[in-house]
Amino acid sequence: MQSTRRERRMNPYLRDARAPLLDYLGLSEIETMATRIYCDTEKLPEVIGAMRPRMDTRGGHPHMHNATKHQKAMDEITDRYRAARGAIRAGFAGPVLFAVVSHRKVPKSWPKRRIGEQDTAKPDSSNILKLVEDALNGLAYKDDCQIVGEIPLKAPRVGDRDWLEIEVTYCEPRR
Repeated sequence: MQSTRRERRMNPYLRDARAPLLDYLGLSEIETMATRIYCDTEKLPEVIGAMRPRMDTRGGHPHMHNATKHQKAMDEITDRYRAARGAIRAGFAGPVLFAVVSHRKVPKSWPKRRIGEQDTAKPDSSNILKLVEDALNGLAYKDDCQIVGEIPLKAPRVGDRDWLEIEVTYCEPRR
């Protein structure tokens, strides 16, 4: 019964996109975890992408760090994923396929005829993917170097809030 509920939450388009990737890479799917993260808190008010590291000087030495907005978003994504899925696959060391679909709200300034238009504004899909990859590092998989295939997508703009659809597919080599 529980797996049926999970199947309904999974994006059928991502499932269809995963199949040829798995075939090409010679991998078999062990399990796919689908998670939705809504952007409705002060730490994560909207979908953002990975930002460039910042540098300042401390004690006469350069110090690299993440931008505050970037770090808050990563922490919130980590906390929400941990609350939804726990860390049951944190030690997984095999190959992983990773998919992120960003859904962004329609700006209030848009006329009604633009609702449903493709999202071509910043941030770009690869930066959104990188932020989520980094946030789930050590939680959904051991390290993000295990990711052998990625599907970053930006859905057309509809609705009144931002959210992320994340699917992590755990794989093993075909025998």
